[in-house]
Amino acid sequence: MAVTQAQKRRIKQEAGFKCAVPTCTQTSPLEIHHIVHRHNGGTDEDENLICLCAGCHGRYHLNEITAQAITEYKQRLRRISLILAVHEYGFLEALFRGQSVELDNATLNLGGRLERNGLVTVTDLQNGQFRLNITPNGRAFIQ
Repeated sequence: MAVTQAQKRRIKQEAGFKCAVPTCTQTSPLEIHHIVHRHNGGTDEDENLICLCAGCHGRYHLNEITAQAITEYKQRLRRISLILAVHEYGFLEALFRGQSVELDNATLNLGGRLERNGLVTVTDLQNGQFRLNITPNGRAFIQ
């Protein structure tokens, strides 16, 4: 099995469309790296893939970045994803209780996944603020 284009997009999105090495800010070219290489029993599952820039990917293969560091970078991305998930669930709970949830340009991405999954809609309030509105699917999710 090979890494699909959809997986590549997910892995890049997980890393914020930049290299997953925390001190690196490169956004191009991005490559998908197997944390455990296939020849060592690694799979093409998302959990075994990480987004690296070409430079950091090369540094890994030159043993300048350790396998342990790569594993820690992936764990860091998972923690960030969990934090987002906690925020998202909190938004849905607040909306379900009838509370207003407004985000600004800087935090609008916190509601993006909810919108893409059909759990909320986003209303532009024309002042740099956006209001989340729960959908029937969002209500069913919370119930």
